Amino acid sequence: SIDCGVFSWLFAWQPPRLVMVCLVSRRSIRQRYQAALLSFFEGRSQARAAAAVAGLVGRCSAREVVAQAAERFRDLELSALRFENIADNKPDPMLFALSSPAPLHQCDAFVSHSWHDDAGAKWEAVQQWRKSFIT
Repeated sequence: SIDCGVFSWLFAWQPPRLVMVCLVSRRSIRQRYQAALLSFFEGRSQARAAAAVAGLVGRCSAREVVAQAAERFRDLELSALRFENIADNKPDPMLFALSSPAPLHQCDAFVSHSWHDDAGAKWEAVQQWRKSFIT
């Protein structure tokens, strides 16, 4: 307010606050900004992960690592996976034949596992996840 001819800077902050309240009270605008923020932070997270992998790989930049990953990335429909594919503790080359090239960020889940884990427990965990994902 203006008190004794002196302008208060606290008053100057009221219009921007009013605009922010209006913006966040509209669900569609709030969701759009939340999605933009999520995308921004996910991108930063992926860049950090790529940089970490690049450091482990050696003389590759993060950009090169991401390019190689995009070129090599494959996915596998869980409906095509059989218990026999994971029953043995040796990698199964048939899994590669069951997979197909896919763009990064287009698969529903990334599963990493050890061939030395109990095959039955691993199979049960994957099937439980698949069931909850489908329903």
